[in-house]
Order: sequence, then structure tokens, then C-alpha cells
Amino acid sequence: MDKKIFADEAILRQRKEMVEEVDIESDDGVYLKGERVSFERVEMIEGYSIVLPNLFQILSEEHAMIKYPSSHRPDVIFTTFDETVNLGFTVFPGGSEITDVYQTTHQVMESLGEAKEAGVVLVGTCSMLEELEGCWFAYRTNAIDGAIYNMLLTLVVEGMVLQSSFNCLLRDAGEWNPVVLEMWRTIERIKK
Repeated sequence: MDKKIFADEAILRQRKEMVEEVDIESDDGVYLKGERVSFERVEMIEGYSIVLPNLFQILSEEHAMIKYPSSHRPDVIFTTFDETVNLGFTVFPGGSEITDVYQTTHQVMESLGEAKEAGVVLVGTCSMLEELEGCWFAYRTNAIDGAIYNMLLTLVVEGMVLQSSFNCLLRDAGEWNPVVLEMWRTIERIKK
């Protein structure tokens, strides 16, 4: 009996370490909502790849139009089966030039901050994404099913401007935030 208890405690310790240490490119995966999730590199949008959870799938155009009624929705949206976690991507046309990714992202953040009457609440400030020429910020909005946590990234990859948006239920933000930051760090141009 004691050996079983020690084994169970070892498993619980290992799970706790995996939750605290986010390494999406390890063979062990990451614990999300108590389940071990593995990741794989996929082409997210033509010419670019990212490491995503294997539980993500592309949101159908029909559902994208319902969830994001604006014509300015991301070009491609990955989502979970229940569509409560979403990660979108847009590549800006070749003519888009950003000289200061922090300044550009900060301007977008300030514009959203002015939409308080629409229920937008900024969470923190703009942060540079280490290892990449990117900057992100977080904000909270409200929806029918509760408070939504959002993250927005502006990134320059080999001269191309890419924007990524993420959202999940606010109650899941603490678990998803470090995972999303790690996923964003894996964005790269596909070598042809």
C-alpha cells in the first residue's frame, strides 16, 4: 500500500511540475484542464507555421461568421471542439510596414482602452515577446456566456506583419496565457 501512495505522490508532483513549466515542444506535452495535451507543428496560414495543441481544429467559415460577425475577423481561426478557446491569424498585405512594433501595438491597445462603454477592460500593459520581433497585450470583454480573456499579438516575421488574436473564458486565462505565449514563440516562416 505504501508503495502505491508513493507512486501516486510522484505522479501528482510530476503533473504539478508540468503545469508550472510550459514546454509545448517536449514529448510529454502540457497539462490543460487536468488533461495531458500534446502539440504539433502545423501550417497556420500560407507560408507560416506554429506549434499548436493537437486538440485544435480550424473553425468552419459558417461558425466563424457567427462568432466573429465583423468582416475584419482573422483570416484563419483555430479552436477547440467546444469553440471556447480560439486562436486567429491574419497576415497583412505586403505593403504593410511597421517601424516600431511596440508603438504600433500600444496604439491598438490605447484604441481598445477607449472602448470602455463597450465593456473592454485592459489587463496590464504591452509586453515584448522575447526572441521575436513581436509585442502583445491582454484585455477582457463580456459575452453571453461570461467574461472573455483576450490576447492580441503584432509580430514581424521576415518583413511580413502578422497579427494573432487569442480568446478563452476568463476563468481559464491563467492556464492558457503561458501556453499561448509559448505557441506564439514558435511562429516561423516555412522554408521552401
